[in-house]
Parts: sequence; C-alpha cells; structure tokens
Amino acid sequence: MLIGLNKLSIQNNFDLTALSATEHMLKWLMDNPTEDIPTEIERILNQQISGSKLISFHVTSAPDWLTGGIKAEKDANKVILVRTAVAFEFELSVKTPETKIHHLSGVFTWAGVNLHQTENRQFKTWFDLDSDLSSLGKDSELKNRIYFA
Repeated sequence: MLIGLNKLSIQNNFDLTALSATEHMLKWLMDNPTEDIPTEIERILNQQISGSKLISFHVTSAPDWLTGGIKAEKDANKVILVRTAVAFEFELSVKTPETKIHHLSGVFTWAGVNLHQTENRQFKTWFDLDSDLSSLGKDSELKNRIYFA
C-alpha cells in the first residue's frame, strides 16, 4: 500500500518514498514502516544523546534487500521466508537537548531472523554514519548482517 509511505512524507518532513516499491517486504520486519523506522532511528539517537528529537528523515537511495528461505515441506515449489535484511541510505536532522541541530547521513539496516517461528523471531538494527551502500549493501556487509543470529 503506497499511500502509507507517501502520506508520512507530506505530514512530518519524513520522506520514505524511496521505500514504496518494497513496503510489503518492510512489513516482514515491522508492523508499520511509516512509524517504526523513524521511531527506531530516534531510539538509536537517544542512546547516544538522551533527549534527542528527530526533526527530519529522508531515504536517499533505493533499498538493498537480501532474503533467505527454506523449502516448504508440503510443496517443494514454495519457499518459506526465514530471514531478511534491508539497508538504505539516509539523511536526517536531529535536535539535541542543548538546542543544536545536527545534519547526519549514512546507512540504516534492519534485519530479522527466524521469521517462520512466531515465538523465536529476532530483529536487529544498525545505524552507520558517513557510510553508503557500496560498503554496507547487498554486495558487501549486508551479507554478514542477515546472519546476525
């Protein structure tokens, strides 16, 4: 549903439209990408400087995806998703408690494993500043990150 990602970019100075084509895949990792991605980014920023407020977030690349699956027992023509990871480039602005605004860029990665087991699913995110997909995308570090567990 493309409306969700487009709606967020208009209302909150968050532009996730570069992720629109794979929104259905984002839902393998999170329930509501338009809320969950900015919330996770702000959580990570707050780990560094308590009280930080995300004021803008823009996805600046198409996402890189990797997935892994196993053959379905009852139908060898079907595959069951067991792990996936997405990485994309971003630019953001964050306001810290001392009222300074910082402009940052880099790569955000979200991975999930054991997706076929409701009780045992695990998720992990990475927030790499001053990086790009050439070093963290599907042809590089993302290959390692999809196997974090």
